Amino acid sequence: MGFHQPVSVILPFAISLVSRPKLNRAPGYHFGVALMRPDGSIHILDNSRSSASALMTPIEFSRGYELTHHGWILDPARIHPAMIRLSMALGHRGPGSFDGLGWNCEHWARFVVEGESRSRQIRDVVAISAVAAACFCLSRSEE
Repeated sequence: MGFHQPVSVILPFAISLVSRPKLNRAPGYHFGVALMRPDGSIHILDNSRSSASALMTPIEFSRGYELTHHGWILDPARIHPAMIRLSMALGHRGPGSFDGLGWNCEHWARFVVEGESRSRQIRDVVAISAVAAACFCLSRSEE
């Protein structure tokens, strides 16, 4: 596969949450963490087993889909804690660490960049499911 190097050699100038559509037209998005070096080069990490401790180029991460950067963080006072969280999060990858509801790619990337492990995708699915269940129950009670 393309360019890979250990994360420890990165000294980022900026950090960003990044996403692309899931593969095979599956609903939702795959999330990662983009690191921009002072020379302007960008490398991305995600929580997949196949890229453990490896950086990907934006082309490798995108897999042919359009990438969305969710705002670059340029403030060193916010980048330093994010890099500490990245170091912690790297320990939460690999077999047995992925949990679609509690520790998926979005939880992982948001934890690193924002400091909060959350997934808007899961929140939206739960909300839609709750509304559908309520509608179903109401329709059954009217019979």
